[in-house]
Amino acid sequence: MNNSIPLFVNPYSRKFRLSLFHKIQRIAREKGISLTPVYHTDRLGDLLSKEKPPLLFVFGGDGTIHRILPILTENSTPVLLLPSGLGNELAHALGIPLHPLSSFPLWENGAVKKVCVGRIQKIWFINSAGTGIDSSVSFLRSCRRLPLPYLGYFFLTFPFLKSF
Repeated sequence: MNNSIPLFVNPYSRKFRLSLFHKIQRIAREKGISLTPVYHTDRLGDLLSKEKPPLLFVFGGDGTIHRILPILTENSTPVLLLPSGLGNELAHALGIPLHPLSSFPLWENGAVKKVCVGRIQKIWFINSAGTGIDSSVSFLRSCRRLPLPYLGYFFLTFPFLKSF
């Protein structure tokens, strides 16, 4: 095993900025950490199972975590979420600072929180699972960029009230 820590990157997350990605890499180097960017879930699964790194950094949001959740459930690798999504509900629920540079130092204090995950048939979830109006509004919200993330859920609820 080498001294490199994988950094799973979702360059399509809503708040991803290349300049921020480079700052994270620079801060890691200053702290003696070598980060290996990983962009594909297949590569991440292989890396976690074969190299067994002591930690995984994830630069993305709730959608990124949801996408790699099946891989994470197969491994016991601790994850540090560097939020760069739109809502970042999971980071908020766990008390993780919502700016990636503010959450980056959390690995230093060794604070670990175990979280529960669930599965309905073949679909894994974390933080929440919903059906009906909840899932309809969440899906519509994920397709639109609105200036106020949480108010977006509120305003998008009204059109669905007629159909439920």
